Amino acid sequence: MVYGDLRDDWKLDAIERTANDALQKANEIDSLRSNVDSVERANRELRTEIDGVRTEIDGVRYELESTKEELRQLIERFNELPSEKERKDERR
Repeated sequence: MVYGDLRDDWKLDAIERTANDALQKANEIDSLRSNVDSVERANRELRTEIDGVRTEIDGVRYELESTKEELRQLIERFNELPSEKERKDERR
């Protein structure tokens, strides 16, 4: 009956190896899920920051357009001023 006992031991060893492999794979899956969760969290945080930067850029763009318009109006008014020669002629 030694042969039967060896065969049973071999089967138990095989079952134990399979169980250990499955446990190791389950741990790897849990670790990967945790990594995915971390990446998704970081992605959400980055999206939030990007949205904030976009909002700031839109604000700066509006300010630039306003400043550009103010400068255009100043240049227009400046160009309407009499030149140095015209002012001298007016004084005479």
